[in-house]
Amino acid sequence: MDISLNCQPFIRNFIRYLYTRSITVTSASMQCLHQLASEFGAERLMEDIGRLFVPLLPEDSSFRTQVALFRYAGRSGVGLLLENALRYLGWNVEPLVASAQWVSLPEELLKGLPVRSDLVLPDEAWLLGALDAWMLAQGEEVNPEQQAALLGHVRFPMITPVQLYEMPFTSLHLPPLQQPQRAVPLCHSTGVPVPRTELLRSDWA
Repeated sequence: MDISLNCQPFIRNFIRYLYTRSITVTSASMQCLHQLASEFGAERLMEDIGRLFVPLLPEDSSFRTQVALFRYAGRSGVGLLLENALRYLGWNVEPLVASAQWVSLPEELLKGLPVRSDLVLPDEAWLLGALDAWMLAQGEEVNPEQQAALLGHVRFPMITPVQLYEMPFTSLHLPPLQQPQRAVPLCHSTGVPVPRTELLRSDWA
C-alpha cells in the first residue's frame, strides 16, 4: 500500500474511525482521508468526504488544496471529485490566476478550464493575459503547438478592437499567430487546418 508522507499523520484518525465511525474532516485532511478510505474500502467514508469537498474548498485561499485535489482526482479516476475541482476553480478563476499556484498548474488543468461554460472571468482579453502569463512561466517546456491549442480556447471576436491592437505589445506569444496571410497558403498546400486563433485574428486584419 502506497501512503504518502503527507498522509501518514492522518492514519491514526482513520483507524479510530474504523472503530468509532466518527471522524473530523478538514480541508487539510480530506484528500488523505479519502485516499485511505479508498485503499481500505470504506465506501461510506469516501461518499461522505466526497460531499464535503465542495464546502471545504473555500477554506484555502492559496489554492494549494484545490489544485492538489484536481491532481488527486485525476490519479484516482474519481470523476465526481474531478468535476467538483474544475467547477470550483472555474467559478474562482480570478483569485486562482492571482495566486502563486497559477504558473505551476498542470497543462491538463489549463485545458479543462477555458472550455467550461460556467467559467467566471472579466472578459476574453483577461483570459488571454492569464494564459500568456502561464505560458511565459513554462518557458520552452510548452511548444508552439501546445501554445496554439491553449490560445484556441480564447474567443477573439469578443475582444474589443482596441484590446486586439494592443496585444502585439502586451503578449509574447501572439506575434507568431498574427500572420494569417502567410499561414493560410501553407495550410492549404499541406492540408493542415488553420488554427482557430489565426482564423479569428484574420477577421480583424
